[in-house]
Amino acid sequence: MPVQKKPGDEVIGATLNQEGLIKVKATRVGNDTFLVQVIKMVEEYQGTKVPIQEFADKITGYFVPAVLLIVLSTFIYDTFAIPIAVLGLLHPVIAELCMAMSSITVVANANLLKRAKIYPSYSK
Repeated sequence: MPVQKKPGDEVIGATLNQEGLIKVKATRVGNDTFLVQVIKMVEEYQGTKVPIQEFADKITGYFVPAVLLIVLSTFIYDTFAIPIAVLGLLHPVIAELCMAMSSITVVANANLLKRAKIYPSYSK
């Protein structure tokens, strides 16, 4: 978006002159330029974590193993418990709870993907 400048106004690097001539006096060079200052700030803040990010990392440390445990238990249930329930060797209430946990896991993971916006088509 073009911005009008008049004589004496300060300009920064990458300023475009759209018409006529322009005479520029370099007041900052090397490490004093705007671009170098921006790069330094970005490098400084990339190495730090905000408190909420540390909290999220801590929660993730528990959440991921919990989800993996649920997935493993669902696999074991689907492989062994359903045939056992069909034979009448497993209480129907326990079988129903296991199926409910399986469904809850799928819905929870879908919601996480939607909130994380990993797949843009899911995040509307």
